[in-house]
Amino acid sequence: MLLAIASAMVFSAAFHALPAEAQTSAVKGEIVNPLVGTNDFAFNSSVYSVNSTFTLDFYVANVSDMAAWQIFISWNNTMINFTTAWIPGVNSPGTNVFTQAFNEGATPVVPAPTLEVDTSTNTGYLFYGATNYYASAINHTIPVNVQGLGLLCSVNFTIQVSATGANIFRGAINDLDLSTGFGGYYSAVFSPSGGVGTQISADPAAMEIYGSEALIPEFTPWIIIPFFIVATLLIALLHRRKNRMFK
Repeated sequence: MLLAIASAMVFSAAFHALPAEAQTSAVKGEIVNPLVGTNDFAFNSSVYSVNSTFTLDFYVANVSDMAAWQIFISWNNTMINFTTAWIPGVNSPGTNVFTQAFNEGATPVVPAPTLEVDTSTNTGYLFYGATNYYASAINHTIPVNVQGLGLLCSVNFTIQVSATGANIFRGAINDLDLSTGFGGYYSAVFSPSGGVGTQISADPAAMEIYGSEALIPEFTPWIIIPFFIVATLLIALLHRRKNRMFK
C-alpha cells in the first residue's frame, strides 16, 4: 500500500500533460534500430512479411540527476501497429538507465503503456515511462547520471503492409516534442523533485517497407568511397614518382 501511494505521488508530479511554455531546454534522445545501430528501419517484404515484428530502442544521452522519464512517440498506423513495450532489466533480461538504482535497492515503478490511435489520420501514439522507488531516499527515489547513451525502453511493432516489385511504403517513427505533442504530452526526463521536466529531443526514425525489386540506397558504397578516393590519389602519386625515376 505504501508503495502504491508513493508511486502515485511521484507520477502525479511527472506523468501528465504539460504546457508548452514550461520548458526551455532539451535533452538529446535517440531512436535506434538494434539490428543496424541507426535510426533507419528498412524492411524487405520478401523477408519481413505482414505480421512480422521488429524492435525499436529508445535512448537518452548525457543526463544528470534523472529520477523519472517518459516517452511519447507516433507512427503511421497503416504501416505498423504497436505490439508491446518493456524495460530491459525489469521484466526481461538486460540493463537500462535505472539499473544502478535497482542494484542499490530501488524498486521499479512502471505504469502500463498508454496507446492511442487517431483514426482520422491513421496515427498511432505511445505514452510510456518509468521511475524508481526507494523509501529512505530523499523524494523516495534514487536519481541516476547517464554518461553517453542510456537505454530507456524497447518497443515492438508489427508490420501491417507488404510491398511488391519496386514499390516502397515510406513513413517515420517520431519522438514528439512540445510543438508536435498530441494533447500536450511529450518525451521528457525528470529530476527527483518532479516539476515540469526537461524535454527529450530525438530525430525521427525513417521507415521503409519495400519490394524485392525496389532500389534502396546501401550504406556500404558511401563508406567505401572515401577509401577509394584516397587509394586513387596514392596510386597516382606513386605512378608520378615512378615516371620521374625513369626520366
